[in-house]
Amino acid sequence: MSNKVFEIFTSVSHNIDDDLQSFTPLKNICDQYKIKPSYIFVAVIVLAIIFTMFGLFQHIFVTVFGMLYPAYMSFKVKCFDNEGDK
Repeated sequence: MSNKVFEIFTSVSHNIDDDLQSFTPLKNICDQYKIKPSYIFVAVIVLAIIFTMFGLFQHIFVTVFGMLYPAYMSFKVKCFDNEGDK
């Protein structure tokens, strides 16, 4: 059971690392401290969930994450559309 969980975590971590390679500020921080970008990403998400569960900054987190995902997907569609035009 634990091997299966580790394999799932490893594949998700690898996918997150691949997606975040082009984000230069995060890449610089990760290179400086010798950690993977997925570890920072997961830590930020976990902290946001914990703060939201306890009601700390709940409105801010819900608003920010409610705007980030649609914005990310719209940029992703725009980039995909531009690549298709070439």
